[in-house]
Amino acid sequence: MHHFKKLVPVFVILAAFAVLVTGVGFLRPKEHVARCQVVLRKPVEEVWPLVGDLTTWPGWLEAYDGMRRAPKRNDHDTFLAHGSWGDVAIEIERSVPPYELVTFLTAKGFSGRWSTELEIVPAGTQITITEYGEVSNPFLRGLMLLMDEHGSMKDFLRDLAAKLEVKGEPEEKGLTLEQYQVELTRK
Repeated sequence: MHHFKKLVPVFVILAAFAVLVTGVGFLRPKEHVARCQVVLRKPVEEVWPLVGDLTTWPGWLEAYDGMRRAPKRNDHDTFLAHGSWGDVAIEIERSVPPYELVTFLTAKGFSGRWSTELEIVPAGTQITITEYGEVSNPFLRGLMLLMDEHGSMKDFLRDLAAKLEVKGEPEEKGLTLEQYQVELTRK
């Protein structure tokens, strides 16, 4: 019993932290948007097969341990990605080889759309990823203040560059939710 009394302050601090993070999360918007871009010195014909075929991702994308087909959702091909966080469903909403892949991901407390666009440029292939996400859990929204909102996109682009054996440091591109919504109306 004496040892338990020593742990009470630790539990109080952890509970206070959780309440604070959740409170901050309630003040943050559920929606967010982020964009990253990189130019890789490879032709689009070499880049697209890696980006456009989700079954290749576990072979080069560090975040994924496995990928398998899942039942179609909304008449779209869907895959179940496995990583340290568990399984996540990824639906291919749109695929226009070799220039565009739009996926929709659902996980616990999070859902989001990645629009990955490949463009031929003089130096090779420019890849732009735009993430539109919704975080329903206020605790997770609060924790997001401690994370890099571009982190998963940067990891994707860095891992892709490494697989292609080229250098490429992703750049964060400023984008507001309002700008993103205007872009959607133009498409």
